Amino acid sequence: MKVTEVINSVMDLKPSAYDEKQLMVWLNQLEAMAQKEAFGFMFDDIVKYDWAKDGEAELVIYAPYDSAYFHYICAQIDFANQEAAGYSANMEFANSEYAGFRADVKRNNRETGSVSLKNYY
Repeated sequence: MKVTEVINSVMDLKPSAYDEKQLMVWLNQLEAMAQKEAFGFMFDDIVKYDWAKDGEAELVIYAPYDSAYFHYICAQIDFANQEAAGYSANMEFANSEYAGFRADVKRNNRETGSVSLKNYY
């Protein structure tokens, strides 16, 4: 999924007082978690996207788990608006999709950037 697809879907389906700049802050939060936790990016290697320059950039959470972006941003909107029920529901969806993504990365032995030693004495 591309940056513009996420931001446009949030703006279309959950209109709010928050602009693209704030939505990008929330998108970058989830993207940084995915880059670090699923792929083992070091802090200096984490890619932070800018709406104006990186709209066509592909995000790391892939289908069918990419709806995590939409639900995560919607949850942050709900949190900022002090809407507890909406926040809870959207975070549940986001966490479920994100957990599925992390499990798929691990299950399919995708590159994680970490080293693992087994039976080493």
